Amino acid sequence: MSRTHLFCIYFLISNLLIAQKKQLHLIVQGKDSTETVVLNNYLKANSFKTYKDLKEITSNITKELIKSGYIDVALKRVKRVNDTLYNANYILSTKIDSVIVRYDPKAFEADYLIESFINDNNEIIIPYENIEAFMNQLNLKFSNQGASFNKIKLVNLQKVDNTIIANLHVSNLQDKRTIDTIIIKGYEKFPKSYLRYYSKLKIKNIFNKESLLNKESRLNNLSFVESLKPPEVLFTSDSTKVFLYLKKKSANSFDGFLGFSTNEQSGNLELNGYVNLSLINNLNIGERLTIIYKNDGEDQQRFNTSISIPYIFSSPFGIEADLKIFKQDSTFLNTEQSLSANYIIGEKINTSVGYQTINSSNLLDQSIANINDYKARFINASIEYTTPVDIALFTEPKTNYSLNIAYGNRETNSNRTTQVKGTLSLLRTIRLNSRNYITLGSNTSILHADNYLTNELYRTGGLQSIRGFEENSIFASLYSLLTTEYRYILSPNIFAHSVIDFGYVENNITDVIENLNSIGIGLGIRNRSGLLRLIFANGKRSGQSFEFNNTKVHISLLANF
Repeated sequence: MSRTHLFCIYFLISNLLIAQKKQLHLIVQGKDSTETVVLNNYLKANSFKTYKDLKEITSNITKELIKSGYIDVALKRVKRVNDTLYNANYILSTKIDSVIVRYDPKAFEADYLIESFINDNNEIIIPYENIEAFMNQLNLKFSNQGASFNKIKLVNLQKVDNTIIANLHVSNLQDKRTIDTIIIKGYEKFPKSYLRYYSKLKIKNIFNKESLLNKESRLNNLSFVESLKPPEVLFTSDSTKVFLYLKKKSANSFDGFLGFSTNEQSGNLELNGYVNLSLINNLNIGERLTIIYKNDGEDQQRFNTSISIPYIFSSPFGIEADLKIFKQDSTFLNTEQSLSANYIIGEKINTSVGYQTINSSNLLDQSIANINDYKARFINASIEYTTPVDIALFTEPKTNYSLNIAYGNRETNSNRTTQVKGTLSLLRTIRLNSRNYITLGSNTSILHADNYLTNELYRTGGLQSIRGFEENSIFASLYSLLTTEYRYILSPNIFAHSVIDFGYVENNITDVIENLNSIGIGLGIRNRSGLLRLIFANGKRSGQSFEFNNTKVHISLLANF
């Protein structure tokens, strides 16, 4: 081995030994063994690279001891024992276990102190380690009642054995602040009724910082606005101004799909489709205009349009009008009109009552059994609960529950029949972890009457109801559907999912009861255009088996603009 190699080895060993020698060690001691045991509980580390680090630890020990009740603790000295060992000597004295806070019951209501122990002498007994949290909590309670500039402190402190006795001094409680002005920056045309009724942020509200932040955050649940930054508050001598920083978002959407299937009789490839255009808040009043057109490729055509306007005349009420037209080849034509008034409760619940008319015409020259001209009139009521989507890759709300009940009568040339209709819809997306989700949907509709017509039955099947079946191919007086998806996020913009759907259908005209099943797979891809959904599903009815030829391909694109 050369001398150069030997020198390098010697140099490395020497530096390692020197580095080890530079490690400093600390021991702590009290005036007796009991105090030493207490001190060792606060010594989190006993070896240090520098003397500065060692001194910082001794200072931190002092602070922690004071917080624990050793308010008279003193660091007597830090003594150097040898080159690497130091000894810190402390005097702990008596530990304070509790604080007795005396207060004037005329200064404020005792409700502010309900979470603490109050005795009959207008005193509050608080464990010493909780005194800081108590003062912060009390300050927050006063602030939440509008006394934003309150001052609280403990005065006339006395130490008696292991207890401190003090008087609670509170000032500026009478200077309560209310919101005098709300100024919107960025989106000045934001519909102000949403502040009052949706977020519950109103002029003359008692100023409460925590409440202000919560109410402002509700606006982010609206599809047409987003918050740019937290609200700011300007306090002057005689007013309180709140500044909201909002930005208008484009909430219009186009939803469409194409469906491909094989005609069971001709064997030819058939095309069906669906278009849903939704225009939201283009007039800056929170309105929604929806236009839906559906063609199932089997001579069924549907056209729906609706408009809803919330908070009309700055009231908590809104209105909604609907027009629905359905044509079954050259057999019959249904026209449905409805008008309802709704009342929005907060940001999640929407209730409504309304009136609905339906006119149906037999388009055939001759009469066909169970297809007649009729007129129907209904009074309906509904309630809906919704929480917004919480992952950008999906489009459905996280939760949506709705119930609609209608009561009325149907008139034909020969009779008049009382009818009751009801629809219950449930939708829930469950997060398992960051990549795995389960989406469950349920839809149940029932039409109850003494007799039924084919042209008044529900029509279901297809992408928007139970996958794997032709659009609107299932006629029912009662149906109940369960749709399930297990979703796995492949990347921030792509997810794959299963399709497992179940259905129960009753047709009181044909006296047919069927169970429906469908299975399949799907893919969702989000790009600049929107969310593209591709679903392969195979459905079967009671007594049938799954056949590849019955596979339906559903393609949809939801684009925001």
